[in-house]
Amino acid sequence: MTTSHLPRRAIVGAALAVSLVGGGLIAAFADDAPAGACPSWTDPAGDATTGQEPTGTFTDDQMDIISASLANDGANVVATIGDVKLGDTASDFGDEFHINFTIGGKELQAYADRGGSAGDPLTSPVGFGAGFTSITDGTSGEATAKYDTKANTVTITGTVAELSKALGSDATGKVATAIVAETQDYIPQVGGFVYDDAASKGTFTVGADCGGAGVAPVAVAPSASPDASASPSPSASPDASASPSPTASGAPAGGAPAAAGLPTAGCALAKDPKGDAQLSPVGGAPGLPNDPDLDVTSLTLGTDGKNLKAFVKVDALASGPMVTEGHRFYVSFTFNKHNFTMAGSSFKNGEEAIRDGASQTGQVAATTQLAVDGVSSAIDPERFTGAGPGFVDSGLKYTFDLKNSYAIASLPLTDLEKYGKAPAAGAVLTGVYASANADNFATALVVDSIPDGAGSTAPGKLTYNVGDNACFAAAASPLTSVGAVKAQYGDVAAVAAKLVDAAGAPLAGKTLTFALGASKATGVTAADGVAKAALTVTDKAGKRSLKVTGEGASTTVPFTVLVEKTALRVTGAKGTVAATLSDDDKKPVAGQPVTFTAGSKKATVKTDAKGVAKVAGFAPGTTVKVTYAGAAGMYSATAGSTKA
Repeated sequence: MTTSHLPRRAIVGAALAVSLVGGGLIAAFADDAPAGACPSWTDPAGDATTGQEPTGTFTDDQMDIISASLANDGANVVATIGDVKLGDTASDFGDEFHINFTIGGKELQAYADRGGSAGDPLTSPVGFGAGFTSITDGTSGEATAKYDTKANTVTITGTVAELSKALGSDATGKVATAIVAETQDYIPQVGGFVYDDAASKGTFTVGADCGGAGVAPVAVAPSASPDASASPSPSASPDASASPSPTASGAPAGGAPAAAGLPTAGCALAKDPKGDAQLSPVGGAPGLPNDPDLDVTSLTLGTDGKNLKAFVKVDALASGPMVTEGHRFYVSFTFNKHNFTMAGSSFKNGEEAIRDGASQTGQVAATTQLAVDGVSSAIDPERFTGAGPGFVDSGLKYTFDLKNSYAIASLPLTDLEKYGKAPAAGAVLTGVYASANADNFATALVVDSIPDGAGSTAPGKLTYNVGDNACFAAAASPLTSVGAVKAQYGDVAAVAAKLVDAAGAPLAGKTLTFALGASKATGVTAADGVAKAALTVTDKAGKRSLKVTGEGASTTVPFTVLVEKTALRVTGAKGTVAATLSDDDKKPVAGQPVTFTAGSKKATVKTDAKGVAKVAGFAPGTTVKVTYAGAAGMYSATAGSTKA
């Protein structure tokens, strides 16, 4: 087993980063410094994200690379990574900062990692480490790291001598290529996931004068990153228990959010400017000031396989109701020539009970109600006029998500098909629009609409194709690897994976299969949904893929096989020399050629089942050198000597 320090998932991250460069998938970066200069490169802000976490896709400004550089400072190599906001400690995880590169075919890494803590992890690190390491065979050298929260930079500094230890030979004057900066989270005992990769187009000569340590990362304004306060994280979940004010009660029951989560920041079916939500009282009196809790800024539609979802983004949903007892949101559209309106209200002071009771008179809409082919406004007692039934029974639910400022409507597709009298799959909804209304008992007065001016007499011109989820992140995989992602050749890897259902709850008693090349192993999930297995690694050293399957789900994760380290124990007596070859787990290595040399006498013998090779006939007292040359991709070389 390897004992040198490696940052968690460092090998996996480097493999991913290099493969992205090779495939030409890295985003466009600023040109590197000219030939002879230290490489310095940039990366767009706002792209630090991962889709592999079990709970979905997370973003983190602290992991968002905006610049990186490599430089020589006398006897030191200096790696620097700049990010959007190093001091952002919102994440419960620690972090890793790497610059990966290749020298002479050997993959190396300059790294800094630290675990999360109860306090500020920048000043109270848990498991802090820094250094150089070989991704190829695990050899390592020491380095130091500095976290500068004012400059938003992480600087890793180590001597050329320490880098040479990781390389396994003198690194001076050698050229580093395939340079990639990388960030990923640090989760002890579990593993982590890559957040951001930034590739350099240049090369770096170790120890050469390329401008010294004064090469600073190219500055990129943090404002280039998404405004977290303006739009929700793609993985955020609506709060079904939320209500529009501290005194609100009985908010409409809300279902689970769409499987894909909330809309991706900046993506919407339609957008509307802030500041135009104004209630104009009947009679032409001057309108009231803008009402932030009814100020619609965007409308987005999507599906989760069972429901049509409408997300009405509001400037400040938690700030109201401002004037009236409640707020009411309509989302309307036409499907198969039938007009639909999804309506949902939330009140303070318990008025929802009065409204729901009054709805039985046929003259007032319920708190949450679906209208089909009828007038949808609650103030119109003639709402049943039209070709259809008006307000109908349905599974419509509204959720008021105060944290992310969304009013979310969820209508079962079965209801859409029932009242629309046509299949929903692939159908086009036309005349789509939404409105925010000030609500009192039996009245709902429009304050803002999207598109502006749209209504029952002048519906919007927006269309939506049922099943289009372009504005939503993909749903999290039900199967996630949580075990080993590297092992030495011939060793047993402690692989593990977690299986959950569509709601994220762990599934117990399910068999999962782990496959790495020709090797396979199975495990059964426990109460926590985790299955563990012992997988013997028979593939030679290199980058591989571990595939996990079970219950109709599968996932593939990068897996690195390392060369098995070996040792020789050599003894001699009465002209006979014996050598025992074993790995670093003290297991015998059989069938390998061991060479015995004393002067001109030389003999090569293969080890037996116990890892032992013997040669007799040496002159007693003669020094015999014993060598094992190793086996490519399997065993490392080793040597020893003794007197015969």
